[in-house]
Amino acid sequence: MCGECYHSLLAHHVDVPSDPVFLLIIEIMYFREEIGESLTLKFAESARLRREQNLPIISLGLGEPDFDTPSAVVEATIAKLRSG
Repeated sequence: MCGECYHSLLAHHVDVPSDPVFLLIIEIMYFREEIGESLTLKFAESARLRREQNLPIISLGLGEPDFDTPSAVVEATIAKLRSG
């Protein structure tokens, strides 16, 4: 557990068990607060809301776009990879 997390818990008079799983969960909780909201999920939500409003949107997140790569692009990529 990071020192800051541990001392924060102690400052709040939390009896910190020595169970490694508990300590890992606390560490993850603090890390989650530090990194904030996922931008990928935020963009996905924004795209979903635009679709619901029938607004034009091309979303390139979360596995999109949902169509096959054109065969010319696939063949050009393969040729470039083979040529080094």
